Amino acid sequence: LTIATFILTFFTSQSFTYWQTVYQTTRKIQGRINDFCMLLVLGAERDDSVEDKPDTTTKNSFDSSDPPNGVINGNHQFPSHDGISEECLMEISATTTASPINMTTIEQTVEPTTATTTATHTLPSKSNSYSQKGRDLVHTCSRLIRMSHIFFWAATPTASNGLSDSERFIADSANCPLPLDNQHIGPLLLSPYGLKALVKTGQLTKEEAQALNKTQLPPSQYAWTLLVWVGLHTMKGLRDGLLRGSDGLEQNLLQQLTLLRASMFDIDDLRAGRMPLAYVQLVQVLVDSLVILSPFALYPDLGIVSVPLVGIMTLFFRGLLTLSKSFLDPFGVEGFEEQNIRVDVLVSEINFGAAKQWSQAGMT
Repeated sequence: LTIATFILTFFTSQSFTYWQTVYQTTRKIQGRINDFCMLLVLGAERDDSVEDKPDTTTKNSFDSSDPPNGVINGNHQFPSHDGISEECLMEISATTTASPINMTTIEQTVEPTTATTTATHTLPSKSNSYSQKGRDLVHTCSRLIRMSHIFFWAATPTASNGLSDSERFIADSANCPLPLDNQHIGPLLLSPYGLKALVKTGQLTKEEAQALNKTQLPPSQYAWTLLVWVGLHTMKGLRDGLLRGSDGLEQNLLQQLTLLRASMFDIDDLRAGRMPLAYVQLVQVLVDSLVILSPFALYPDLGIVSVPLVGIMTLFFRGLLTLSKSFLDPFGVEGFEEQNIRVDVLVSEINFGAAKQWSQAGMT
């Protein structure tokens, strides 16, 4: 009993460590994409024609409820989520839009004879400070790196595709000529049918879809192709002056792409080498033997009391073994969906970050 308890608890600890490693790697992938998008926005070419215009407003009466520090918050529009569906294919991404809070500095001037407050603040004459070419570069690179992330998870077997929860998807699924289940959602997105739908929804251009087909690579490699395209657009932007910065900016941008590639490869490596099968079988045999032999070992000493005790032991040891196995299946593809890492949530978070968060933050 002591040996079985020690081995099983150690096995559970190792399994949970594996689950944590996989989860942290998925977050590292998100981090590298966000880092790249932030650096891209920081270096993007700006429109020099943007000029600041002073705007002065006068209030006839002094309001004691005004903030004492002279700072007034603007309206905050909460993110709104829009879904896109194309026949049976609903894009795994959930595009959101958000408007950052506009902070306006107020300089208060009170005349000694009148209670009048004059508020002066400066606003840009244009809502977008990117140059046209700079904005196009940010949009193209952000879109391609976002689609690379989607294609990577589409090629990775997972149990959380995000589509089976959608009523709109279920309504359109009858018109799809391809099988639709957790094992075929990814291949559907990477198929010519899926690429055509992505072109119609504006996630890929027609030329990009044709170029992917002409590479003659397996669809599982499309993610790396798009990642290379991002690097090529970045280097061209640096060469043409659309990205402003020293050699350090170029080094950091390319470093984020290589670290992103490494983190994506780590997912496949972790799935392939999670734990030796013989070790799992040893623990399974050990627990089964303990559960089977416990009634015969306890009954001579405890009598009828051994019946509930054996039930408790079975519940504890078999339950702990099942929990350990679920940790070894972080994406729920082997039937253990209790500890499933929601890949559709990861994709949705990156779609917001890469498509809206950083690009809009640069529109100052």
